[in-house]
Amino acid sequence: MASALARLAARWRNSASEQAMATWLVTTSIIAAASSPATTQTHPSSSPSAATGWTQAQARAPSLIVIVVLPARLVIRRLPGGADRDLLQAVIGQAAMACCLVESQQQAASRGRAQASEEVLWDLLEGPAEQRTAAMSRAASLGIRLPAAMRVVHARIDDLTETAQDPGTLDRVRRKVLRCVREHAPRGQLELAAQRGDWIVGLTGLTDAGDVRSLLGALSAAVADRWPGLRLRWAVSTPGHDVLELPRALNEARAAMDAARRLGTAEACFYDELGVVRLLVGGHEDPDLEKFVAGVTQPLLDYDASHDGALLATLRAFFQADCSQRAAAERLFIHHKTLRYRLEQIRSLTGLDLSRHSDRVRADLALQLLEVTRPAG
Repeated sequence: MASALARLAARWRNSASEQAMATWLVTTSIIAAASSPATTQTHPSSSPSAATGWTQAQARAPSLIVIVVLPARLVIRRLPGGADRDLLQAVIGQAAMACCLVESQQQAASRGRAQASEEVLWDLLEGPAEQRTAAMSRAASLGIRLPAAMRVVHARIDDLTETAQDPGTLDRVRRKVLRCVREHAPRGQLELAAQRGDWIVGLTGLTDAGDVRSLLGALSAAVADRWPGLRLRWAVSTPGHDVLELPRALNEARAAMDAARRLGTAEACFYDELGVVRLLVGGHEDPDLEKFVAGVTQPLLDYDASHDGALLATLRAFFQADCSQRAAAERLFIHHKTLRYRLEQIRSLTGLDLSRHSDRVRADLALQLLEVTRPAG
């Protein structure tokens, strides 16, 4: 084959070497010949029905055009008239065989890289600190740039048994779903993704919840378009985790997934939007009490300390007055407009809207937990 390629390359003045030939003989799927670019006949190796046209094109063509169809472009070379037909046919057949071998090598390399990437991800999510540090170096060697702050996104493939039944088919569909998710994620938005059983887990550097929802919605739509019977149920950790905090982020995503299952929601479930439910699904290993309490009370404590304020006392009085602004103002001996201004400050600092029942429950519980968890005296 090398000899045939060399002889053919010698006829192509713009091909400097066999290495240049190899550059265009990559993952070819169709090889054709014709007397002009407008009248192309498919080689019989691709379409047996075109055998007659191929022979006719050879007979009438003063010079042959060989076309190699690559995944991203066409590569066209012209053979001078009078080229040896046996040589041409042998080279075309052997080139097709070579391309199949190259494609097999590329697929094997792609599978090896995907497996290495998945191992890196699981080490980052489940390994001890030193293993996570080593995984960072391996990610860099694979050309994977991890954001400084990340979220963990966690998905469950629902209704899988309606698409496939036997274990072999199930596993192939799972791998294809993972590949679909990887292919449809915009560059830089899903750094790593892996699959175990019916679960998919990945890392994203997106911090805005709206951006994350858009990403997950697009991925779910791509999977539903390919497999109409499948549905991805998503859960998302809080943002801002560095590499050493990724195991905690994974726990958050799993807790959010548990909450989504219990609540029966089909929308993406964000751990930082669960409110009080976080305390019920966090599990024994990570009850998250301190983080829950601090999320509500710490901004108020910091403000009161730096401004000689009374926002925490105002919030406590508001709940003691059964959420009546006028009664709370009387308890604090302030004008009701002053109390309304303080409640607006609380909303600005904590993001909690005290006109909503769910936010009231979260704030009230956080205050009570603060009272029982902070040191006495």
